[in-house]
Amino acid sequence: MGLTVTRRRVLTHPDDAHAIVYHLIVVAAYALAFYLYLLPERAGLDGPWERAAFVAASALMLGWISGIDVGVN
Repeated sequence: MGLTVTRRRVLTHPDDAHAIVYHLIVVAAYALAFYLYLLPERAGLDGPWERAAFVAASALMLGWISGIDVGVN
């Protein structure tokens, strides 16, 4: 009884490249959000309410795009 081993080549389908590009965009969004969180004066976030709004919006958007990223990849 011989077993046939099929190898699936990586990045053979055009959608594979799109998934990688989208993942890199997600990682860049995280990096930018953390950069702005650590240096709020760069983004013009002066008060505590502005920072709280930034954190809330960032958490919502990063969670949303991460959910899409999990589904894509």
